[in-house]
Amino acid sequence: MRFFVGFSLLLLCAACGSTDINKNDANAITVINTNLTVAYNNEPYSEELRVTGGQRAYTLRIAKGKLPDGLQLQGSRLTGTPKLTLKNNEAKSFEFTLEVVDARNANKFQDLKLEVRNLPAPSLEWSLPPTQVRDEVRLPIVLKVPKNVRSMRVAIPLGTGVTLKRLEPSAGKPLLLSRIEGAVLRVDAALSEDIPSVRPATVFYVVLGLAKPIKLEGKIGFELRAKNQLLSKALLELPKPATPTGTPTTPSTPAAPPAPAPPEPTPPGGAK
Repeated sequence: MRFFVGFSLLLLCAACGSTDINKNDANAITVINTNLTVAYNNEPYSEELRVTGGQRAYTLRIAKGKLPDGLQLQGSRLTGTPKLTLKNNEAKSFEFTLEVVDARNANKFQDLKLEVRNLPAPSLEWSLPPTQVRDEVRLPIVLKVPKNVRSMRVAIPLGTGVTLKRLEPSAGKPLLLSRIEGAVLRVDAALSEDIPSVRPATVFYVVLGLAKPIKLEGKIGFELRAKNQLLSKALLELPKPATPTGTPTTPSTPAAPPAPAPPEPTPPGGAK
């Protein structure tokens, strides 16, 4: 009788509830994108929660915590438009626990955090190689928070022996005009198509020719405009002059003039 009752309980435990098998299973359920992208207040947001491992199909739910007002989990995607009351530079973080259940009824709990902040001003930057480059290099000019930007003026620092080969338009299909003033490449760009996203977008590429291996440095200057409004600007930062590699010569100290000779002693009794 005891054997029968124990065996029955074992079968019951094997059949009931979801089981977290992730500790020992090589094919464990895993949430890939645990670092969620920032959500901007009053701006549409959409992020797919990517899951691997286990056995498809997956069911996702919020097991603990809550999402910002205006966002919801639909299937495996966080979507909606957050609507919060935030001060200018304020950000709010929302922590929640996601549960993923697979076709075998195995589950995985994953703690996540989503940050909501106000939409920042747009900015422009170029992505530079960390080491020296040679011959030819193609550099993206990336517009951050491109929404509302319609035109831009860009100043790009060029090093010695660097020449412009061409400009290649990209997102927004900008019309590009360029000129070189000394060691600075100046580009005027007018977008022929809107970029409605708040995510970074490469608006054009700069292809440079190099006379010798060089490490590119400096920050670009820019003015970003809506139709009739200046949105943001930054000053051009030229590369710092190269530091001499030789050992500096210490200037010699001029020799001190010789001390005057002491006077001869007077003989006793005065001079004869």
